[in-house]
Amino acid sequence: MPLNNLPDRDIRGFGKEYIESLEYWLRIVIDRELRTNYGTNYINAKDDKGNFLLNGNIRKEIETRYNSEKSRYPRPIDACLLDTSIEIITKPHLFKLHFRKYFELNFKIGREMLAEVLNRLIYPRNCLYHSNPISIRALEQIVCYTNDIIDSIKHYYLENNMNEEFNVPKILKFTDSFGNSQYREQFNPRNIGNKHISFIKPEFYLYPGDKLKIEVEMDTTFKRTDYTIKWSSAKGINNVDDSNILNLLIEERHIGDNIDIQIRVVTNESWHKFGRCDDFLLIRYRVLPRK
Repeated sequence: MPLNNLPDRDIRGFGKEYIESLEYWLRIVIDRELRTNYGTNYINAKDDKGNFLLNGNIRKEIETRYNSEKSRYPRPIDACLLDTSIEIITKPHLFKLHFRKYFELNFKIGREMLAEVLNRLIYPRNCLYHSNPISIRALEQIVCYTNDIIDSIKHYYLENNMNEEFNVPKILKFTDSFGNSQYREQFNPRNIGNKHISFIKPEFYLYPGDKLKIEVEMDTTFKRTDYTIKWSSAKGINNVDDSNILNLLIEERHIGDNIDIQIRVVTNESWHKFGRCDDFLLIRYRVLPRK
């Protein structure tokens, strides 16, 4: 569908998905390179000359946001906003030593070109997240620039035999009708086993007759026609098509200590990363009988 035929709500949602994919990939690059070269506390690390890798404003911004919302940010780098990630990636010394190699496919001219393209995304990003109007032209820039940047990163992983972890579509964000919202890094911070989220708390208890809505956002660098999203539960889910949204009417059959909502992403390939699927997220709620 042409972008100019989309309603404003879909335009904003479409743009946010692309921006969040970009932020996700930039954090991957920053964390992998700086953690490998400077250790887990790279936010406060110093170079061989005793100078901080990151300036005081960046360190303070990250630490303040991280310390105030640790339940939201599993790692300090996850507290980076887009403009902060751009500043880290395009810092001349760090770009030359660590980040240039990720962007050579589409940004051969170098750091200045990459910085110019990335910084063009800050204004439309702020419009999207502060309820300001956004033009179709700005949305087109978000789509084009984001794809160019992420394609370069993926090309680097492919060329260096590091692509196995990154060559399948992933669930990047989850939201539900309670107002819960989590990014991929929060699903399972230790990255052990399957990704899972538990909302078995009194404020999230469900009862027969309630309606539960769950929505997932995917990595937009994969074509939507290249994979299927499958929803299931041991307690039963009826009539769920290939959609990123589940609307579930809670019934008596769902009553129990927990109801499992399983989301599987299955590509069109003949092989799958986890045997039957390529990404998996499990969400649990508790369903109680009405008194």
